[in-house]
Amino acid sequence: MHRAVRILLGLALWLGLGAAALWVFRSTATVAGHTSGTPGQLWQAATAQGHWLPFANPRRLPLRVGDPVYQEAEPGQLVLVGHVYALADDQGDQHLQGEFARGMVYLTPDARLQGAVRLEHYRADLSLAAGMQMLFPPRKRQQVQRLLAQHWNRHKREMFDTLRPVIEHTLKQTLAVLQEDLARQLRRREPQLRQLARRWEKNVLEKHLLPVLQEEVFPLAQQQATPLAKQIGMELWDRVSLWRFGTAAVLDKITSGNRVEREFEQFLEQEAIPVLKRRSRELIQTAQRIMEQALQRPRVREALQQGLQALAADEQFRRLLWEVFEEVVVNNPRLHQAVQQALASPQTQQALKKISQNWEPVVQQIGALLLGTPEEGLTPELTRLLRLHVFGKDRRWLVLVADSKSDSASTAELRLPLVAGTRQDLLPPVPEAPPGKR
Repeated sequence: MHRAVRILLGLALWLGLGAAALWVFRSTATVAGHTSGTPGQLWQAATAQGHWLPFANPRRLPLRVGDPVYQEAEPGQLVLVGHVYALADDQGDQHLQGEFARGMVYLTPDARLQGAVRLEHYRADLSLAAGMQMLFPPRKRQQVQRLLAQHWNRHKREMFDTLRPVIEHTLKQTLAVLQEDLARQLRRREPQLRQLARRWEKNVLEKHLLPVLQEEVFPLAQQQATPLAKQIGMELWDRVSLWRFGTAAVLDKITSGNRVEREFEQFLEQEAIPVLKRRSRELIQTAQRIMEQALQRPRVREALQQGLQALAADEQFRRLLWEVFEEVVVNNPRLHQAVQQALASPQTQQALKKISQNWEPVVQQIGALLLGTPEEGLTPELTRLLRLHVFGKDRRWLVLVADSKSDSASTAELRLPLVAGTRQDLLPPVPEAPPGKR
């Protein structure tokens, strides 16, 4: 009796396994067109609960068996509801990855399948710009800017006082080299500069600038400078000794000498130049006023702009400018040595050390904000970046969404459409670290 019971139980078990295998073969046949499946698929289908739904991939978007399928629980928040279960080609053969027109997804019981749904295909952007955008989202960029601005406003006077001697020393060391080498390079190219100046004078100065200067600037200069010129002229006239100049002129006629010239030089040195020096501030202010008013006139601004554009467009000038810059700055061993000596000086090293110590706390705050801390763990942004670029995770995913364009009321009866997703906010969630790792 007991033996018969064991036989009946064994038959029931084998019948159950056979029915499960047959059901899996039927599910696979929906994808491939015939009964085929791997042992892992058979075991998964026999033990899992959920839905196996076929999908159509007319655009042949790339997929891989195991790619996750998400659904939007809240706006912009995805939850895992399944994965790509199988891929098949036109002959019905199954593949692990590729660009195939049909396949099947496994969806957990948590997936919402009310009404018509479709699958959207998303791929991660692996470019450097996208990586920087991922690591520095707008919210964190604002926080970093705020930290830097606050620290700068609190310590800028101290940092200026620390760096001023270093900057002055470095400029003193390098400007002497630049002046010597620049003068030498300009002397070497003097024929080219003369040729460029002649062409500039003929094509730009005479055609564009001089007419505007004669019509706009010269009348303005005459108007602004005449009162001051009269005052200086009257003051000089009062200091002129007509008797001395007249006597010198008569003696020059008699003796053929140069007393008038010597008298004029003496007048310039003793009378005219001191007057001009005393009125130099007024002369500079008048010149500044003339330039300011001239630059406010549209014709003057337009003429200067045309002249600068013509100079910038001159191929010979640009080539000459780059050659001088390359010789004086880029490929100048004397300049490089002067900069290295200035930076290697004890004074500079001490100042840089003080500046680095001053910025160290805020740098640590920024590092914790962007990268994380040993206590809190890595930030979600850095974790996502590492998963994407180092471990090759989250590079492709599907999202199950409601299909408002479909009239189907039963999803299980139709093949789900797979389309390219367009939303930028549907990113796969970053797995949370275990409690002991945070």
